[in-house]
Amino acid sequence: MINRIKRNQLYQIFIHPVSPYVSVPVCLLALFFLLVLFPLLSYNPFKARQASCMSNLKQIGLALDQYSEDNDGYPPPAESKDQSYNWRSAIYPYVKSQALFSCPSRHGASTFRNGYATDYSVNCAANALFKPGGVPQIRVNSVAHPEKLIALCETYGPEASFDIDARDDSASTQQLWTGHADGSNYLFVDGHVKWMQPTDTDRKAANLWYSDPTQILNIYGEVRLKKTQQLFSKSNWFQRLTKGSPPAEFAGR
Repeated sequence: MINRIKRNQLYQIFIHPVSPYVSVPVCLLALFFLLVLFPLLSYNPFKARQASCMSNLKQIGLALDQYSEDNDGYPPPAESKDQSYNWRSAIYPYVKSQALFSCPSRHGASTFRNGYATDYSVNCAANALFKPGGVPQIRVNSVAHPEKLIALCETYGPEASFDIDARDDSASTQQLWTGHADGSNYLFVDGHVKWMQPTDTDRKAANLWYSDPTQILNIYGEVRLKKTQQLFSKSNWFQRLTKGSPPAEFAGR
């Protein structure tokens, strides 16, 4: 008799639809789902790697600022004239981590030069902040619109810099890498980082590759941006780019 009473009480509390306590276990299960299961189900590893990449660029931006403060306002050269060192080795004492130069979305397939990954390259257009070795540098504070000038971009290739104006489109020339959902992260001179697609960097309202945003990008730059956008937007971009490998169209050129 006692066991039957206990069973009836449990039935009334947890199962019977007219019980005032029927919502307690339901609420507990819902709370468990919201707090534990839902974050796991909604976790996106690709977005997480993109966010980690943005964090890398922000830290690199801070290191570039520290370098310029210690060098009379001048940024490091894109690369020395004899190619013995570049901007990566110049700011290494400020970051003390070679991992910052590798995009996590490359899955360890980064290209290395002088001991540093080449996943990020400085913008070395003719009218940009960074200059190649042997070319006189300009001060950071001389840039009129630092929020509209790209400092670093994501690339693949062996070089330290990316020149949007370069006519040579050979395999030795650095190429834009857009493995973050058809786009990539860009660090600007003012320190902010933004995700964009290649063609977003050259709009009628602003050309983000030159210190003068009203200057029109040359024909080689326009073709390169459009070509990159088309290649990396194909249906199989995911398998090729998340592994850090360039499209077949770029290979062997």
